[in-house]
Amino acid sequence: MQPTATLLSYAEWIGAAQGLFLGLLLLRMGRTYANALLAALLLAVSLLLGWVALHDAGLLERYPDLLVGGSVLPLLVGPLLYLYVRAVVGQDGRWQLRHLFHFLPFAAYQLALLPFYLRSAEAKAGFAARHHEHAHLDIWAQLPLLQFFAYAAAVLLLIRRHDQHLRNYFSDLERRQLTWLRNLVVGTAAIWLAFAVLNLAWGVHRAGALFGPLLAAAVYYVAYRRIREPQLFEAAKQPAAQPPARVEAEMPEVGPEALAGSESNPPPAAAPVRGKYGRSDFVHEQAATYRTQLRKLMEADHLYQQEGLTAKQVADGVGISTHHLSQLLNQVMETNFFDFVNHYRVAEVKREMRNPAKRHLTLLALALEAGFRSKAAFNAAFKKNTGSTPSAYKKQPLPDELDRRGEGVEGLV
Repeated sequence: MQPTATLLSYAEWIGAAQGLFLGLLLLRMGRTYANALLAALLLAVSLLLGWVALHDAGLLERYPDLLVGGSVLPLLVGPLLYLYVRAVVGQDGRWQLRHLFHFLPFAAYQLALLPFYLRSAEAKAGFAARHHEHAHLDIWAQLPLLQFFAYAAAVLLLIRRHDQHLRNYFSDLERRQLTWLRNLVVGTAAIWLAFAVLNLAWGVHRAGALFGPLLAAAVYYVAYRRIREPQLFEAAKQPAAQPPARVEAEMPEVGPEALAGSESNPPPAAAPVRGKYGRSDFVHEQAATYRTQLRKLMEADHLYQQEGLTAKQVADGVGISTHHLSQLLNQVMETNFFDFVNHYRVAEVKREMRNPAKRHLTLLALALEAGFRSKAAFNAAFKKNTGSTPSAYKKQPLPDELDRRGEGVEGLV
């Protein structure tokens, strides 16, 4: 046995044990459908790592049935990951019979291996001793890769839609977005892609020497995030009847005119709002009233200053459902809840920057007073609304200061 192979197998065994431990911990912390799927995913990855460890330690030749049986395990990773993400974002809360469709490739592969399982022990042992010589194994190894990339693309699309959907319900997203899961999927896809490239260049066996430790590192990452930040594994779920919202690429300026309408552009009388909201009885005539109430909550009551403000809290203040508030913002005002609230927060910070009574406060302190939860969220919202960083904006002279210097406001252009 090569010393390098021994070190690799140790790292892979540790990763496999870590995955099994984390899977059991997940089930102990809460027997939810999502936790069961994540535990099953970790179990599949742990078994795969154990299989790779046996291979790198040169022990698979003693167990020829495992030699081919273990190669089918990657076909479980993509489906389990996809079903887990669907459960986390609230699209599937329980197991359904149609989910078996995702595991048909796994079952078909096992059936294809049935002739091998029926061979004699001597034939199996002979194949195991010469399995490095079978070039067709390199080709078959690509099938699980192709399947995983297809599922990875579907998972990333689910996460993107989920994170966009959150913008209709929350003013703070940092603790609700599935950023960690997106990073994990992208990182795992990169690992599989590296394996595919090296497989073509070196062959499946030499490429597997790198695949095992990288896959173990992915398991370590999940274990670290699950134990250190368990709240990240419970994404914010919305009512199942509410479809993912389309987020506008640009947010128009939200001011009194946008909220109350104007004489030159009055809202159509009693024109029902349709589209993604279906048979809603929400009409523009009602929307004008609700916009006035929404304006009062923001401009008079300063509701946006409340940290962690949600759409339900605002909808309760207006006297409408969360669904209708989303409709009002999306279709009538052409924005979403996240951008709408943070526009007001940015506007307040801009005002307070020029307030002599608050010059002793830092920009972060002003942001926290306005309702932002973190510096990163404040900087992102400020840049989106003004096109400038907070510090750069603060250094800009006021118009009256420019006038005193004889430059005029035109000097800014």
